[in-house]
Amino acid sequence: MSKGDPAKFWSWFRTNEEVLYRLLGSDLTDELYDELVKYDLRLGIEVCTDEPVRDVIVTAQDRPVAFDSVKKLIGAAPSLERWTFAALRPAKGFAFKTEADGIKLDASTLMFESLKSSSDPMALGLRVYVPGALKVDETMEIMVERAISTGIGEEYFSIVKHIEVEPGLGPEGNSSIKDLARFIEWHIRRNS
Repeated sequence: MSKGDPAKFWSWFRTNEEVLYRLLGSDLTDELYDELVKYDLRLGIEVCTDEPVRDVIVTAQDRPVAFDSVKKLIGAAPSLERWTFAALRPAKGFAFKTEADGIKLDASTLMFESLKSSSDPMALGLRVYVPGALKVDETMEIMVERAISTGIGEEYFSIVKHIEVEPGLGPEGNSSIKDLARFIEWHIRRNS
């Protein structure tokens, strides 16, 4: 639970803004994180220092119980010329490729089908198919989960309770991963 005051965090930020602006990459992330956890231990931070305007994303680290804390903090953020602040990792779509441990993944080619839980009909599970893959190992599973989180954003990703990853195209009738956000919206409406 949040134990801090957003005003205190932003006061610290304004006081140190000049020094913070000169930091790059992990140096900036570490400095912001050290202060952020004084506000709420559950939160994380991501930064982009590639442009003159620094982008700061405060994340709940995929914990829905911390979403309100993130939104409260960002809602109190000051308007600063050299900074942008966002609550939760935004959806970036699936038009990207990634590689880890020699395994390549084109996120735009993924297919999915929904899974039903007999114990919790409200829960959303996914079976995700990876075209061109001959097998799925732990690295591939992690890559697919990260691709989905990147594609649909942190808030929608938190709704997905279970993911299975399978090689190949899967059976006919699967949906393109590009339709996942719309499917989740439908799932939310249906279960509201």
